[in-house]
Amino acid sequence: MSAFDRIVEFVAIQCKSMTGASCFSEIPTRLDFPEFLVHASSLITIRKHQMEPAFDDAASQVVALFRLLRPQLFIVIVFILTWERGSKPTTTNIPHELPRLLLTIDARGLQEIKRLPGDLQLRRWRADDRVFVLTDQWKLAGVTAQFKFGLLRLTLPMTMYYGLDTWDTPTPPYLRQCQLHPSSIRPSTHFKTIDLRQITGITFFYSSNIIFAIHAHTEKAPCAQEALQRLHPSRRALATWVYIPIPQNDSVLALATPLALDKTLGTFNGCWLFRMRLAGDVLVGLTYSTRAARMVLSRSPPTTIVYSAVELEPTFVYGAYSMEMENEYLISAFKTPAITEPPFRNAFFSSASLENVDRVKIFSDESTGICRELHKADAHVLLPSVLVPSW
Repeated sequence: MSAFDRIVEFVAIQCKSMTGASCFSEIPTRLDFPEFLVHASSLITIRKHQMEPAFDDAASQVVALFRLLRPQLFIVIVFILTWERGSKPTTTNIPHELPRLLLTIDARGLQEIKRLPGDLQLRRWRADDRVFVLTDQWKLAGVTAQFKFGLLRLTLPMTMYYGLDTWDTPTPPYLRQCQLHPSSIRPSTHFKTIDLRQITGITFFYSSNIIFAIHAHTEKAPCAQEALQRLHPSRRALATWVYIPIPQNDSVLALATPLALDKTLGTFNGCWLFRMRLAGDVLVGLTYSTRAARMVLSRSPPTTIVYSAVELEPTFVYGAYSMEMENEYLISAFKTPAITEPPFRNAFFSSASLENVDRVKIFSDESTGICRELHKADAHVLLPSVLVPSW
């Protein structure tokens, strides 16, 4: 009789002789199955009421459940070919033929593992209910996968000092192909992406001149209310948001951000500069910038915006990715105003060209009369909408 069968027999004997909950305390530890106490409480109730047939049936079901359990399985992750939650893993002896691993993680933990080729084509697909880790297999050297009850847990070696970045898409761009700011990225960053070819606009949510949330307007998610609700209530009450429409007949040609020449000024990480094909230069979140240089995030028309996202924390990394080759010529200077004397502390501004503008609508707060939105319209473009909370 195997050790496992002896444990099963032990459980069966205990189930026949137990009259109190204290007798069950040893079983969960020996079986590494804490959920047994849930079944044990039912058995105790049946036993107390002297319902022997029902007790025997319940005990048999519990023992049958234990017989389905098997010792845990350990596999070095680089030899896993595929695995899905609730199933057994399949392995490979030639992992070099598919050198990349894709891990899918949802609210319950690891959901799926599969191997992929080295060169992947970007797909226009992302998710909000799960995250993905796409990494070269050498980065997971020494990582062991532990399987039990249809679930998987990873055991990391003590020498693994770097983390794994997570994404909202299973086919993210290579970070080395993205122009990011700042260039130094903390380990285990969660990145989100915005496919500029699929959106109708972008809304930035500001608090204290820092971006805390970004919403991409699409057919499936036309409203930014959900992104606003994810902010902390104290920040939500004082949030300012800026909406940039991107009509179908317009597109983003280049992205940039101001950088401080004087290190004592810090970085203007709340400012974005958009060069639109029709609307011209659009600026969002400008602060005092008389001594600021421009850092170009894309010298070719960007296809994807990349930014970090941590719950209740600001966006500390952002950048762009382009599927096209970089232009060899230098991009002309962005046309942005210089704010030398802001009207109040932490003031920031947005601007857009008024060339070829037919009309401008001004929306004011009914109670205070403060301007809440500017909307310009002509045959081609729209002015970014700047919304501020009521005080």
